[in-house]
Amino acid sequence: MTKAERIKSAIQETRERRANLRPAVFELKLQNLSRKKEELLSRAFLEAKWLYNWLVSDLGRLNLPANKVDAVEVKVGDSFEERRLVLFGAPTPNEPPRLPDQAGNRRQAQG
Repeated sequence: MTKAERIKSAIQETRERRANLRPAVFELKLQNLSRKKEELLSRAFLEAKWLYNWLVSDLGRLNLPANKVDAVEVKVGDSFEERRLVLFGAPTPNEPPRLPDQAGNRRQAQG
């Protein structure tokens, strides 16, 4: 196979793969957010990315209810780490969502 044929086949494979994708664009205008709300929003987007990548890495997982997943594996370099979903994870009764480092800060303030 010549170089031109390899390039042509790679382009064709890319077109076929992208034919199944669904583009989504969200435009938001956010002003005057507190630092806590900015952190929560950043964490929400981060967890959404983790959850999406975890789901599409194994198509069998698409049948699982996403609101019951409380931890996912995230690729870090060459290895995988398990990350807990704080905002998107399975809900804990009577407890509002918190960032992982907020729990420690709250205990120090009360003590």
